[in-house]
Amino acid sequence: MGLLYSPASRDMAGASRETPLTPSESALDDRPQFRLRQIGNPIWKPVDLHLFSAPIGPPPEFPLLLDTAIALLNPSLPENHSFHDDLFVGPGNPHGPPYNREFRNGVARLGFDEDGPFAESDFSGENAVWLTWMTVPKPGTQGSSPDFDSGPIIPNLLFLIQGPSTTTRNGAPFGMCNVLPVPPLDTISPRFDVDGHSHFPVFYLDGSISDPAVDTVGSYTYQILLVDKGRLDGWWRPILSS
Repeated sequence: MGLLYSPASRDMAGASRETPLTPSESALDDRPQFRLRQIGNPIWKPVDLHLFSAPIGPPPEFPLLLDTAIALLNPSLPENHSFHDDLFVGPGNPHGPPYNREFRNGVARLGFDEDGPFAESDFSGENAVWLTWMTVPKPGTQGSSPDFDSGPIIPNLLFLIQGPSTTTRNGAPFGMCNVLPVPPLDTISPRFDVDGHSHFPVFYLDGSISDPAVDTVGSYTYQILLVDKGRLDGWWRPILSS
């Protein structure tokens, strides 16, 4: 899992090419405002992207943040995804692929306002605009994961997976963050004695919670880069919102 935090910026090497997401990966991901640009030759890919407003609770504790994240990915008990100290939202009850509709189903099930334009109340107070996606093998390698003994995985040797993001409002800089590094499963505590991740979620939250006086009305662009341990393979994603 990844959250976004702390300012950072760097240039990334590697050839790139733009590829729109296909309806088979998510019926919502082929909209014009969502684009992927491939960096190098990653064997993993973000899918099932969604932009919506959802509760996080009052600052500074944001007590509903974890509850909302867990609810998005767990239609019933036992939980398919559970809290983990090193992952925020990590593996739970074993469940096999495909993993390209977990967020889509969760957003629909919980009835969150998706795609915008968002009202100021969606972006402030106890609410935030969430950008979420699932990262899956594409094609990955074969190995074990918390979900199965053998299947497609993103191997531990490619982690950490991380990268910077920038936010602009009406074309002007509005913030810079880093995707919280996603670690290999065999080095965290408690650890998983497996070869890699079958999939992992990423959560990007944006709002005016820290400074309610900030003018938030406008059009936003989120530019997010994810690269794996070699820092040559990954994906760059520009996302437009209002």
